[in-house]
Amino acid sequence: MVVVMFAFSQRGGAQTGTLRLLIDPGDSYQYILDGRKEAPARQLTLPAGAHHFTFWAPARRVVDTTVTVEADRTIDLMLRLPLSSEFLAYRKDLNAWRGRRRLQRMLPVAVTLGMAVWTSTNYVSQAKAHQQLKDDLAIYERSVIPGAIGVLKEKTIPAHQADFQRKRSRFQVSAGITAICAAVTGFLYVRSAKDRLPEFLDQERIRFEGLGWVPGEDGGQFYGGFTCYLDNP
Repeated sequence: MVVVMFAFSQRGGAQTGTLRLLIDPGDSYQYILDGRKEAPARQLTLPAGAHHFTFWAPARRVVDTTVTVEADRTIDLMLRLPLSSEFLAYRKDLNAWRGRRRLQRMLPVAVTLGMAVWTSTNYVSQAKAHQQLKDDLAIYERSVIPGAIGVLKEKTIPAHQADFQRKRSRFQVSAGITAICAAVTGFLYVRSAKDRLPEFLDQERIRFEGLGWVPGEDGGQFYGGFTCYLDNP
């Protein structure tokens, strides 16, 4: 699509006025004044009469406006450039990408770490139960009192043995779940790497600059433009 822009301007006359630009954002905007791209300035001295501005800033919409400058007067142009629809869509896609990244990476890592802590706790508990059982068997081997031997054999050792078996099973289950969580986390990390960070293509800048190549599914589209100046001295 070819965009043709015609700008007519009349330079002449000694009467001038001052125009102060109060533009948001104030640190990155650019403008075309009466069909000419000017270096950004906060204050301009212009011939009295109507002047056409085209403003643009990164991630903002192109805004056209006409200002009438009065001779020997200072006027303010206050303008807030709205966010472009492309940038709003990009910001939405970026937030969605960050949400997916948290679900695919941060959440699985947190779950895996939690399971690892639980497994470590179960391991320590199992080790203590095992040591208790070993101590019981050592006492049983050294004991010479029939009553004490009977209590150890019939009550204490079976109870501690059952406790050890229960805690060992709990440790084995937690270790297995932790291993599965670690595998799932690794899989999600690899998979999330294929989810590319959204890219922002500033269509409004292409429009402002007047020339650009916009890639698309079928190769892309070429946008061009030129400005004709007809000055009447």
